[in-house]
Amino acid sequence: MYFLMIFAFIFIVPIIVIVWNLKKNVSPYQTLFESIVLTSMVVIAILFSAFIDSGVSLGDQLMGIIKEAAGFLAGTEEFVKAAGIGNMTYDERVSLIVSAYGMMNSMLPSTVLISGTLVSYFLYMIISKMYKSVGGKPAELVPLKFFRWPPNTMTGFLAMFLLSFVIGLLPAFEGMQIYMNISVIFEFVIAVQGLGFVFLIFDMKKIPKAFAVVVGIIGMATSFGRMILFAVGAFDYMINMRGRMARR
Repeated sequence: MYFLMIFAFIFIVPIIVIVWNLKKNVSPYQTLFESIVLTSMVVIAILFSAFIDSGVSLGDQLMGIIKEAAGFLAGTEEFVKAAGIGNMTYDERVSLIVSAYGMMNSMLPSTVLISGTLVSYFLYMIISKMYKSVGGKPAELVPLKFFRWPPNTMTGFLAMFLLSFVIGLLPAFEGMQIYMNISVIFEFVIAVQGLGFVFLIFDMKKIPKAFAVVVGIIGMATSFGRMILFAVGAFDYMINMRGRMARR
């Protein structure tokens, strides 16, 4: 039930915030920021509710489900063959499945936040176009190729890293590895700026935007791609490569 609530609010909260702020003509990036923050606060409230209701953290509840599923999958011949783990013992299969999906469990907070960010971004694009079609004048998002994080972004993340140590001590977040989650979010945020640089290069070289989208999807979906985008984004953030290119 709680996981369905989290999934639902990832969509419900952004829709409410976006519709409300469009009517007030609020800046699109302020709207996205408010949407992401409120979504995160709702998810945290759900996590606490799950803990208060059962006395067990949501992470531990999910791990219980994962262990049951691992026991079932480890004994399913079709899955064992498809996964290529037929040469392992039953206990080894269970341990492997639990370790693989257990990592997904510990990454739940960052997964929720990143998912909320992407959902908020695309919902804003869709809802603002709908609002414009009925005569509204919504503020438009800056194209990704021109997007840069503000200078105080690093200060905010430093505060988040320090806060993560405190939150990680709370029983409701036991097993969530908050510090690691903040690291994943930090990597994602800087990679987004790197993606903006890639979009600008493709635009300058007159390469169709569809290719930039494909490169972006592959880059963000793979660990090596995110590492490259993170490096590019970090350099762009520190020395403003796009600004230097524009002045030439």
